[in-house]
Amino acid sequence: MKRSLILVSWVSMLCVYANVLLAETAQSKRSIDSLKDSLGISSGIHRAEILVQLSWQYRNIDSDSALHFGEKAYELSKELNYESGIIKSLNFQGIAYRNKSDYSNAFKFFVEALKSAEEAQNLEQIGYSNINIGNVYIYQTNYNGALEYFEKALVPAKQLNDQSMLAYIHLNLGRTYSRMDAYDEAETNYLKTRALRRTLEDIEGLVTIAVDLAELSMRKGDLDRSLNYFHESIGEIKKIKNKGALAFSLHNIAVIHRQKENLDSAEYYAIKSLEVAKANDLKNDVRKIHENLSVIAEKRGDYEKALFFFKLNQENEDSIFNERTTRTIEGLKSQYEAEKKEVETLFLREIVERQQIIIILAAAASILLFIIAIIIYTRAVERRRLNLQISAQAQKLEELDFAKSRFFANISHDLRSPLSLILGNYEQIKHDDESYLTNEAKQSLDIANKNAQRLLFLTDEINELTKLEEGEIKLKLQDVPVNTYLTSLVSMFASAAEYKSINLDFESSLDDNHAISIDPNQFEKIIFNLITNALKHTHQGDSILVKAATQGQNLHISITDT
Repeated sequence: MKRSLILVSWVSMLCVYANVLLAETAQSKRSIDSLKDSLGISSGIHRAEILVQLSWQYRNIDSDSALHFGEKAYELSKELNYESGIIKSLNFQGIAYRNKSDYSNAFKFFVEALKSAEEAQNLEQIGYSNINIGNVYIYQTNYNGALEYFEKALVPAKQLNDQSMLAYIHLNLGRTYSRMDAYDEAETNYLKTRALRRTLEDIEGLVTIAVDLAELSMRKGDLDRSLNYFHESIGEIKKIKNKGALAFSLHNIAVIHRQKENLDSAEYYAIKSLEVAKANDLKNDVRKIHENLSVIAEKRGDYEKALFFFKLNQENEDSIFNERTTRTIEGLKSQYEAEKKEVETLFLREIVERQQIIIILAAAASILLFIIAIIIYTRAVERRRLNLQISAQAQKLEELDFAKSRFFANISHDLRSPLSLILGNYEQIKHDDESYLTNEAKQSLDIANKNAQRLLFLTDEINELTKLEEGEIKLKLQDVPVNTYLTSLVSMFASAAEYKSINLDFESSLDDNHAISIDPNQFEKIIFNLITNALKHTHQGDSILVKAATQGQNLHISITDT
């Protein structure tokens, strides 16, 4: 029961953040249009500040645009010696890289922003830079590292008495402690966040923290308190008129009542949430509500009704999956059809041109019998060659058609298989009535996570293959300082090495200004692959050494293990 509640709560939190993010995105687009209008008539520091704000507004919409405006803001701020613009543009570029899951570059920019903020004694940006570094550590599951930087961020926030920053820091502290199963510390920080957001009258923030508290109560097994927090969230949700948030809060209230065997209340809230979800075309919410109603009916012994809602859930699940996969497959199919049509067009054009030549030769042959004989012979030879070419091209078209068909089949198989495994583990957890999360359940969740990662990897591979076929893979070279870059990469594996009791070190005979021109993303894959293999095949107590040195005119990077 407990692990079912935990999974529901995590899904609920994701829904809250998704709905809040949608609202923020709509507001950001309006702000972007206004900022772009002002950009054309601005100059100096005012222009730098507009570029900084454009980078910020684009962070959750288009990471590449956020990077573009962040780079422009940094260049102009450097030229103007505008310290605030320099620091914020570095932080916002780091956020853009973080949203692209490029944690190595994100970490580099956040550290540079912190250094600049400390030199400028800018307390606000010192605080936010520490928060950003802490968030990167959360993504890497280095929770102790995250706590360290969040605690550092508290110092300038308290000096400034910045209520908004303090609320954000305590929220992050609460979530970090929650992931560490330190429930009392998590609740203490969540309650501080709620008090601060009430003072700020931050309604959307209060919705989020209410769900965080509800989730924490679920994990602690306090269902009554969790219900109170969800009811509290409904009051705040109605103020901001967020129908999506209202639907999932009502749904989770229904789920908790079902777990408490209050089936009448469970059905009442499930029906209310279904009405909201259907009215607002929230397909994923409708699917989950149907699933809950099916379980409620089953507990009542009404198996006909349970089967009815189960079928509706399956139909919605198939529809959601098909909508996602169909868009991907149809896009690839359209590309294939375009390529095929282009080949066919070229082939037909070649045939028409050859036929024109044959007609001209036939007309000329009518002048002289001798020429006719030569032309007849020429036509026979030409026809034979043309037939051979037609046969060869037809065979190539057939092979291309087969290869593409097999490619699409593999895509469909590889996309569905990991997802089916994930859903299988989800079903296993959902129907488990144990009070605590067992080791077997943890292993099932791990399998689900690995398969989700596999699905993401396959999607990336499809994109890479498409770019390779079109000849669009190009290196994006940058001048990168070797020591700083390799240090940040090696630090990403510090937790894994410590977990396996392996000594992971980096040595360099280069000075700190030594730089090389590389594509950081492609180069990072090489280093990550080598270090990952080294960790995999190195035993407890052994060592791995990453070393950088020069050999003549060349830079030599070695990764050796015992």
